[in-house]
Amino acid sequence: MDGKGFAKVAKDTGLLDKKLTNTDVDLAFSKIKERTARRITFAEFMAGLALFAEKKGVGVEAVHAKVAGSQGPILRGTQAEAVRFHDDTDQYTGVHAHGGPSTVDANQGLANLLDRSDADVRGVKTGTSVAAVTHGVAGIHLVEEEKKTTGVKKGKKKAGGAGAAAAGGSAAGEASGSL
Repeated sequence: MDGKGFAKVAKDTGLLDKKLTNTDVDLAFSKIKERTARRITFAEFMAGLALFAEKKGVGVEAVHAKVAGSQGPILRGTQAEAVRFHDDTDQYTGVHAHGGPSTVDANQGLANLLDRSDADVRGVKTGTSVAAVTHGVAGIHLVEEEKKTTGVKKGKKKAGGAGAAAAGGSAAGEASGSL
């Protein structure tokens, strides 16, 4: 038992009065516990009750009987006052007037919205494209279209300088085309 609990026992059992004060209880606790300990054992607790009896000027049996006859710890707390807009559901507005927001929309649960597929250390998905994953989360189904190539080949760049002039191009034309 710690010092707080020891003081609570004295208060809840009605041992505190003009002869035995909260300060006396704290001093008794520090006297009965070991020097570096924060808690006391049952034997130390019994020694503390003996100190209470000595301080009050009554027999140890009277203090033991008072502690044994108690109902146990008395729990005290505060009760919150009624709040009109919080407690009265008839006062709710907006989404909350109709039951509140939902995590299940369009027959799709929260598990279907989360992406738990495999990813590498950087978070890049493995096995599927990022576009497929993001569109899947948004509910968009991608249809792969085959791209047809037109068969037009890109020309190679001509080398500049004297070789270009020999090939039939001019150096000025090459310079203007590269800009």
